Amino acid sequence: MAVTALDDYLFDLRGYLILKQALESSLVDALSAALDAAPPLEPSGWWGNVHRADDNPDRAGVELQNIVEGGEPFERLIDHPSSTPAATARRCAASTSTGTASSVAARSTS
Repeated sequence: MAVTALDDYLFDLRGYLILKQALESSLVDALSAALDAAPPLEPSGWWGNVHRADDNPDRAGVELQNIVEGGEPFERLIDHPSSTPAATARRCAASTSTGTASSVAARSTS
């Protein structure tokens, strides 16, 4: 996936990227099954190391923190191949701009 200038801008604005068609359907099915198998949690409840933290009471939905502890399908998301190019592009862009700014600052002080 090539990260465009618009993607970079939207990441800075929102804090996330939308990667369409990023997961294979078998992984989506496994993630759904894992969530379906999870016990119902009360607000602030725990399921092993997974915590339900509903920090936005005005919004519908459930926030599960540390979901990677929810099972193997979630672990596969950590370094899934679909997210690696986007993350690498962001790191490279950040280090390039930082390097440029540092170089300019170093030249201006010498």
